[in-house]
Amino acid sequence: MNDFDKKIREVTGTYLKTSSIEIIQVNVGTPCDNRCVHCHIQAGPDRTEIMDSRTVHLVLRAARNAKPKLIDITGGAPEPTPLRLHKNRKKRRP
Repeated sequence: MNDFDKKIREVTGTYLKTSSIEIIQVNVGTPCDNRCVHCHIQAGPDRTEIMDSRTVHLVLRAARNAKPKLIDITGGAPEPTPLRLHKNRKKRRP
């Protein structure tokens, strides 16, 4: 059990649970052509961190199991990401 889970259990007497997941936000990497001051991950042209293919497959498996209404792909600009996760978009389910 990690420290976060321990603290939740200490404070509430139980574990953190959810009945559903509506949004999964996926940060695919930090490379970006711009360096915006408002960027929450400090992406930029000098950043090189990119999600590896194993992690992409784990995220997709988790998304299939959770069945969220939306998968929000974020993190730098998705275009320089070699995994091309942004090109695997499907239409939203009703």
